Amino acid sequence: MRKLRPLWAVLVAVSTALAAGCGTSQGGTPATQATPPSTASMTSTAATTPSVARPKALSMTGVDPCRLINPATLPALKIDQPPRPSQATRFDNAPRCGFNGIPAVYYITAISSAGIDVWSSGPSKVTQLPPIAGFPAVQVTLAAEPERCDVAVDVANGQQLLATASVVPGFENRVPPNCDAAQQVAQAAMSTLLQQR
Repeated sequence: MRKLRPLWAVLVAVSTALAAGCGTSQGGTPATQATPPSTASMTSTAATTPSVARPKALSMTGVDPCRLINPATLPALKIDQPPRPSQATRFDNAPRCGFNGIPAVYYITAISSAGIDVWSSGPSKVTQLPPIAGFPAVQVTLAAEPERCDVAVDVANGQQLLATASVVPGFENRVPPNCDAAQQVAQAAMSTLLQQR
């Protein structure tokens, strides 16, 4: 009879793979960076063109992403570990924070070096979303990583707040679908950010 991998091993594997895609500031050689999720089609270019004006500019400079959500307010996501600060080398060491649960991993990245138009080229699908907290937003998915979904919020010229959700394969029925979860994380983070600014 085939033995199942321990749940913690699966979670660690997914978390490691997701972190590698965004890059890390941990010692050693920086992780190979994944191609920015998006399609090279006219459709994706249009998707990254904001459909609404921002209510105001929110600079990501100095933002601590670990302070942008309170896991207790998002019980459906089943976050049960302390936040883990890191950096996304792909975005000039932008501050990033990981929130882990048994069925999923979530990240918030405060990017001050690239706006949402960075997703307008590459192999992924970009879909325009309804505004999040009044700000333009897009959803980014990659066929090669079906367990992962990114939501990018256009907070200022050349800046974005990026929320990522990655559900452990086999546990999809325990948490909201990855793109729904990413939107929940983005919404909660933006609400906090607006209170701070």
